[in-house]
Amino acid sequence: MKKKQSVFSVIPKALVFGLIIGIGFYFLFDKFGIKTYKAQSKILTTSNEKIKDDDKTAYTYAETVNSNAIKKRVIENLKLDMDPGELDKKIQIQAIANTHILNINVKDSIKLRAEDIADEYAEITVSVINQLYKADAVVIDKAYPNASLAKTSEKDSLKVGLAAFITYFIFGSLVVSIRNSKNNDVEEYVEEKEIRKVVFTKDDDKEEYDYENDYDNVRESYINEDGNLVQEYYDEDNELSQDINSNEDLSTDEDENFRLYQNKENNKDYTIIADMPKYDDGDLDV
Repeated sequence: MKKKQSVFSVIPKALVFGLIIGIGFYFLFDKFGIKTYKAQSKILTTSNEKIKDDDKTAYTYAETVNSNAIKKRVIENLKLDMDPGELDKKIQIQAIANTHILNINVKDSIKLRAEDIADEYAEITVSVINQLYKADAVVIDKAYPNASLAKTSEKDSLKVGLAAFITYFIFGSLVVSIRNSKNNDVEEYVEEKEIRKVVFTKDDDKEEYDYENDYDNVRESYINEDGNLVQEYYDEDNELSQDINSNEDLSTDEDENFRLYQNKENNKDYTIIADMPKYDDGDLDV
């Protein structure tokens, strides 16, 4: 029978699988033609005269413009075939520490679309900030045509490797469970079909005499004219021999056994090969 496997035996294989997928994703992702472009627009949230070192308004502006209302306007203006949730995954609004600068970062598989989204979002952001906060925000750096090919990050590779590990572990555990279940079914089937050897023991109280064995080598037995028992048999050299026993030599038990044997022989049925033909009266033609 196959030895049952533990579910934990899948872990080493899952780790190796996850490492291979993660490393392969990091180095070969771009080779497979799956490209991601990164575009960035920069916004100065106030004029140079109003900049203060301890001013944290850039963080406030960043939270303000990170809204679904602005995302919907970008989708409508660019006629994008996506919803605000999808656009949110492509956009990152970044406030640079100790500055009044906001970066609008966009990642997309199409270079021109990434640039358009970044620039459009920056224009709407400036309009909203100036309207709400009476600020002098301006776009100081546009994305078009400066989008670049984004390299696969270690963080993304780690996520892919972890996902591969979990996937392999789940499916591997399922396969091991199914195999163990089949092994259990086979063991139960074999136990049901196990051949049992039955041994019959001799009952001393009901001992039977085997007459055939006593006369297996006897070719013919008869009583001669002197009333003695004559037994003809073949010896070890395959020559016909005779044993002549007088009536005195035969014990009562042997005589009884012999009569039983003779009766047994007489009671045997013999198959008639063919019926003898009937002849009409007259001479027999030979």
